Amino acid sequence: MRRFSAAYLNRSRQTLWQSDQQALAALSLADHERIVEVGAGTGQFTQVLAANSPAELFALDIDRSHLEQAAEYAEAIVGDATALPVATNEADLVVCQTLWTNLPTPAEAVGEFNRVTRGLVGAVEPDNTAVEIESTVAEEAAVANRVRTAYLAGTAVDPAIGPKLRELFEEAGLSVRSHRRHEYTRVIEPPYTDRALAIAKEQATGSMLAANRSVLRAGGLTEDGYESLRETTRAVGREIVAQMQAGEYRRRETVTLYVTVGSPDLEEQSD
Repeated sequence: MRRFSAAYLNRSRQTLWQSDQQALAALSLADHERIVEVGAGTGQFTQVLAANSPAELFALDIDRSHLEQAAEYAEAIVGDATALPVATNEADLVVCQTLWTNLPTPAEAVGEFNRVTRGLVGAVEPDNTAVEIESTVAEEAAVANRVRTAYLAGTAVDPAIGPKLRELFEEAGLSVRSHRRHEYTRVIEPPYTDRALAIAKEQATGSMLAANRSVLRAGGLTEDGYESLRETTRAVGREIVAQMQAGEYRRRETVTLYVTVGSPDLEEQSD
């Protein structure tokens, strides 16, 4: 399973549902008494669930340190997505956001979600191959695509799991109620947030590439190829920083997510 820092989770998820929550309608959040969120991380999606549901809410994650923030909105539980410490048929809704794309065996987690729910299973997962970037730095989109291609070739998980959620649900014995595509756009423009400044720093220093060096090399990137890509990324990062200092930098990134909701066969569970 891929692990992330609290800072990364905060930056990548904090604005996701601020302006448009239509894609979550099929979760029927207002109608549940007990919700279990799996892979809650630092609680960005937990906060959305708490704001839209009167249910008793549980936030589960394998990393105890992340749950300090999630515990502000839900009862925190330390646990593994593939072996949930929750009784069978205990929840009305078991849900996750960008979890299964980080698991080497997502089908095991789907089976656990099916076991635990007596109502619905929900998943919000990306298609990380469908990312579009527009930037005032001419080379940024092309370099980001090179990095993404190399990373996807080397990773052991499925970064494009979103479109496959219907199939995953059906293979686990879940009846699919809704399978909806949602495009989420992140915009960076003046005044720049702490998140935007942190991303620029990571690009200018090459630190994010360095953190993923083993994955990039596993995908077939040579050492020379890695160093070349890192230097190109740093050059783009330096131009981003220069444009930020002049108040001229703007970036628009569109990420594709899929929100899928299903229900189990309770008679089959009880056999």
